[in-house]
Amino acid sequence: MEQTRNPYLPGWEYIPDGEPKFFGDRVYVYGSHDEAEGERYCTGDYVCWSAPADDLTNWTFEGVIFKKSDDPNYETEVDLLAPDAICGPDGRYYLYYFTSKMDKLGVAVCATPAGHYEYYGDVCFSDGRILTSESGYGLMFDPAIYSAEEGNFLYYGFALQKRKEGFPEAAYKGGFVVQLENDMKTIKTLPVATVPGKLQSVGTPYEGHAFLEASSIRKIKNKYYLVYSSEQGHELCYALAENPMGPFSYQGTIVSNGDVGLAGRMEKDAVNYLGNNHGGILIIEDKYYIFYHRHTYGTQYSRQGCAEKIELKEDGTISQVEITSSGMSGKPWKAAGEYSAHLLCYLRSKEGILHYSSSVKWKEPHPYIALEGRNKVSTVQNSYLHNMQDGAVCGFKYLQFTGEEQEIAVTYRGEFTGKILVYTEESRENQIVEIQISPAKDWHRKEEKLKQICGKCELYFEFCGEGSCDFDSFYIR
Repeated sequence: MEQTRNPYLPGWEYIPDGEPKFFGDRVYVYGSHDEAEGERYCTGDYVCWSAPADDLTNWTFEGVIFKKSDDPNYETEVDLLAPDAICGPDGRYYLYYFTSKMDKLGVAVCATPAGHYEYYGDVCFSDGRILTSESGYGLMFDPAIYSAEEGNFLYYGFALQKRKEGFPEAAYKGGFVVQLENDMKTIKTLPVATVPGKLQSVGTPYEGHAFLEASSIRKIKNKYYLVYSSEQGHELCYALAENPMGPFSYQGTIVSNGDVGLAGRMEKDAVNYLGNNHGGILIIEDKYYIFYHRHTYGTQYSRQGCAEKIELKEDGTISQVEITSSGMSGKPWKAAGEYSAHLLCYLRSKEGILHYSSSVKWKEPHPYIALEGRNKVSTVQNSYLHNMQDGAVCGFKYLQFTGEEQEIAVTYRGEFTGKILVYTEESRENQIVEIQISPAKDWHRKEEKLKQICGKCELYFEFCGEGSCDFDSFYIR
């Protein structure tokens, strides 16, 4: 794999909550569907993207696989949230989903991984009663499915972080798992708790990293890896079990969408703007990847999928991985050619970062990744970094330099007076070029000679000046 990138899909696509599955010789990603400048979660129908297992740079849009209106109980303003899919015992593919009503878990079925799924039913008890959030077995949220010789197991749940009037005790417990019959929708054994929620985790190894949402399950070398989004929101943690029904033991964090926790980094020093997270592990033979998502547009409602290569230690544990621009290959980009600014993995304003939530929204002087030329039909659109004000920094990890004499160009626009400084260290101690830029209504390119550098490097761009600068791309030759 050469020149993989984050996000791994085109800059105009917004697929958060990505669940990667390896069927046949292709990788398929099932996720929610946000939109640029979104105003609420998951407003689109389910779509699917796929790539050859041996070339994760070559993604194909498979089209819409399930519409909101395909659910017979569809209601206006009800959206489809994080799904998962599996090949069942009968060779058909089953899509598990839920809606923003959070009342039940739906199932759709298809003969192929990325065809159009047809509504099949709702997860129910053997007497036909539907498993609902009122049943006493947790909240119907974020389904994850596992199916193999040992049976069919459905994971789900959302843990309320504080007491709220009218909610049953099960709403605070955390994640759940239920075994299904081979029809893939009828409950075989009653649900049991997996990972405790915040109120249940006090005094346990989960404390501080308790279950919030986003169950995702994989079996690796006879152990069951349950990935979930913790109470921190920005991180994906994991727990291990010898049995698909548990008990599960806390292991640690795999990824944070701001590298919080990596090498002791605190939230105030996050490398990117924080928000909720959701993803899963992709297994291709002896290679492993973690899928997660990031936030754009200065909101929690316009999320894009990213992925990193991870390493499985001999004891089966996984260390927290760094978020990068180069992504799944685990290799730096060649320091040659043009790279879009939206591929950044580091972004901070002079004031630091925000942790986006329903109560925290974008404000000046924070920059964000935006999309121009968007409309309801065209997909020929351009992602760029908007609103770099004085002291704003964006960064890319990693690039491989050869030590040769090179030039670098930046493409920008905006009303400002200032310059762009380029560094190879987050501390901004090793400056390699200063680029004086002038106001420009349309995209404009400015080129300067680079200080000679050799080896694997980070690359940071800082805007210094007054006004606001948009950053489209950089070019090295």
